Amino acid sequence: MCGILGVASNFILPEFEDFSSVLNMMAHRGPDGYGEYFSNCKKVVLGHRRLSIVELSDLGRQPMLDDNEDIAIVFNGEIYNHNELRENLISMGYSFHGCSDTEVVLKAYDCWGESFVKHFNGPFAIALFDKKADKLILARDRSGEKPLFYREFNNCLYFSSDLTALAKLCGEKSVFNIQSLSSYLSIGYPLGGNTLIKDCLSLEAGTTAVFDLNSAVLSIEKFWTPAPVASELKSCSAGVLGEELEHLLSDAVRLQLDCDVPACILLSGGVDSSLLTALASQHTNKVKTFTVTFPGHPAFDETDSARLIARHFDTEHTELEGVDVSPDLFLDLANRIDSPVNDSSLIPTFLVNNAVSQQCKVAIGGDGADELFGGYKHYSRMLQVQRYMGSILPFLKVIKANKLKALIPESYRARNWLEVMAHDLEFSIPNIREIFDLRGISSLLRDSHISKSDMHYAGSSFFQYSSGYGSIVKNCCLSDFQTYLRESILVKSDRCSMLNSVEGRAPFLDTRVIDFAFEKVPDCLKTSTDNRKIILKQLSAKLLPESFDLQRKLGFNLPLASMIREGKWQQLVGDVMHSDCDFLAYDYRTNLFKRHMNGENNIDKIFGITLLMIWAKRHNVTLSY
Repeated sequence: MCGILGVASNFILPEFEDFSSVLNMMAHRGPDGYGEYFSNCKKVVLGHRRLSIVELSDLGRQPMLDDNEDIAIVFNGEIYNHNELRENLISMGYSFHGCSDTEVVLKAYDCWGESFVKHFNGPFAIALFDKKADKLILARDRSGEKPLFYREFNNCLYFSSDLTALAKLCGEKSVFNIQSLSSYLSIGYPLGGNTLIKDCLSLEAGTTAVFDLNSAVLSIEKFWTPAPVASELKSCSAGVLGEELEHLLSDAVRLQLDCDVPACILLSGGVDSSLLTALASQHTNKVKTFTVTFPGHPAFDETDSARLIARHFDTEHTELEGVDVSPDLFLDLANRIDSPVNDSSLIPTFLVNNAVSQQCKVAIGGDGADELFGGYKHYSRMLQVQRYMGSILPFLKVIKANKLKALIPESYRARNWLEVMAHDLEFSIPNIREIFDLRGISSLLRDSHISKSDMHYAGSSFFQYSSGYGSIVKNCCLSDFQTYLRESILVKSDRCSMLNSVEGRAPFLDTRVIDFAFEKVPDCLKTSTDNRKIILKQLSAKLLPESFDLQRKLGFNLPLASMIREGKWQQLVGDVMHSDCDFLAYDYRTNLFKRHMNGENNIDKIFGITLLMIWAKRHNVTLSY
């Protein structure tokens, strides 16, 4: 895992006096190496910060060029099937100098052209300059594990792993994208390839972009899109599917344990991480596992369950006592993160990675399991709503949900379920994670600064990711995979690991596992009205100790709602909420904070606002030029 940066143009580029300093803004993404490439035509410059994971020698150094110096590449990520691809390419006459996956990516392009990305199993953000074809190619992995931001500006294409580094390289004042700001307030993150900074875009997952240096035209094309097609369960197929899943997951874990630095499993004690530990023990004599406890927060103590798994599989287990969750730590995180997401589990996730970084460079976790295999509670609840809708709640079909929501206080998250009850869930899934509704966004951003279409953007964009499959479970899984997982969970995981120079890996997001989950696993093996992740739990029952609690589901959050009502937390959050800000209405946010202090639970709103305001001030992001 690394950081990449670059510019391509259809004219000779001037000297970038600050290119090196901007590249060094990503030193945390790659503390082990630094490299720059300037093309002979002087139209392309590439930069790379390296976190050495595979091929630790200079043979893995980037930017990397082919033998004829016709192709140059900077690459962030890991190609887990690089050994298999290397053998395939060698059989076709290619030779290799080292063992890095970067060299495999380089030769794969030479062999297969722009379709090379279809051969890769793993997370990646690639920038490749083809000298002979006069084009720069950007590509991003199927799940969106690795970030890749870009901007077209003055016949140039700028790109970076870091949003704020991209904005800095472009050299213009950073201004909010109003639609993305509305989306952040509504659901906690921007949607549809947009970012919080105007004109800076995120290359969407499963996409390639080709910039022609002669015409300065950027062409974007999807090379992969998830397509749930699994039918109903056939007789006697549950066992067959379980065996196939075990094989796929086991091989995914094997591939992701393969690195030249210490790797570990983040063992929370839940089903996903415990299952990964069981599978890892099949491939290594002594699995390293880490569990972090947080002093003073017994409700989030996962020690007993993690110890059970560690003892059963005889792992090299480490219990790390997390540092005190202080407001200073949150302030540091808010100032350093390049693109905020409204998720308070950012804090414990950052702490876990910080603790692990003292001993390991690679941390394997369970991201993707809930979205692929139906693990969220609201999946079951939506099935229950659908079952009882006809007899119990028919009147909601003809009453506007928004009118009913207006009668319920903002602090009640259950109000989001009114829209669920008034929806045809087999057609599309409404967003039940709504933080601010349209009325709140309008009040917070002030009507003069945002149009109705901008305010409706998050809702209308969300529906395009959650409709058309004729199944509640399929719609739920697909919408969360393409929105919540990509734009929130994976952003959180990437930023919190990289800020500690740790590479996070996710076996559930192995390409083969993703295809298996969407194409072969039927709804009835994912979610029912009273059970979730059914096929994963069946596999866990086979591999985990009998005393393990398969129903255990502990969220990775801290009691921030009560924490910010006292002491230093109250002072920090109160100071931020009452500070000057040109884009969020003072009266609305201070009243929100006051109501929280008086007993309302507005923690999601307050956390999101506080994080956003600190980030915007740090990076001088404003509402207008």
